[in-house]
Amino acid sequence: MNKSNVIIKVPQLGVNDDNVELVEWLVDEGSKVSVGELICVLETYKATNEVEAEVNGFLVHLVAEREVVNLNQDIAVIVSSKEKVSTIKNDQVVESKKIPGPSNKDIKATNKAIKLAKEHNLELSAIISDKSEIIRESH
Repeated sequence: MNKSNVIIKVPQLGVNDDNVELVEWLVDEGSKVSVGELICVLETYKATNEVEAEVNGFLVHLVAEREVVNLNQDIAVIVSSKEKVSTIKNDQVVESKKIPGPSNKDIKATNKAIKLAKEHNLELSAIISDKSEIIRESH
């Protein structure tokens, strides 16, 4: 990411919380955001928290609504121009990336998920049943 892109990470919301659910995006992907504008809602076992935009720009979602995400995981990027939205999205998700092994042929996964699967000798196809779903590190 270059200096004009700001990554939004899951903040520490509770002392014992290692992960949270991204309940709702309040701003559509590609939409313009302003500093302090609420962009999404995160939920722990005990509380609901809203995340604000840290800078002005255009929002890129890195995770889907209802996805469970880990503490400090990247959930969004704010870019300086609308044209950069698709560029960032393409950099983050590797579509139909073939991993060694016959059952991974049409699997979509992020680079982090692919790396983790390789480290643990996991077949990506065994992680999800819907091949149209993107496998993320949190899976």
